Amino acid sequence: MNAANPPRKSALSPSKALEARVEALEFLVLGLLRAHRENAVCKASVIDTFRLMDQLLTQPEMQKRPAYQLECKMHYADAVVLTWGDEN
Repeated sequence: MNAANPPRKSALSPSKALEARVEALEFLVLGLLRAHRENAVCKASVIDTFRLMDQLLTQPEMQKRPAYQLECKMHYADAVVLTWGDEN
């Protein structure tokens, strides 16, 4: 956020506000992916991004959080399937 666009106040608790923000971002990303579902560069970028996420999730500090690792990967896979179906 910048000075011209300060973060808005939320009536929700901080954790619920964060959850709502993540939900909104998920829909934004799904919309962008759907808009580019036939674009080979976009598909390659999605695959590369998964590889990057996988590298980050296998760092030593993340090895202590296997359930979190799996959850991240499953949500990512769910988003791709929602966007492009089983073609990937």
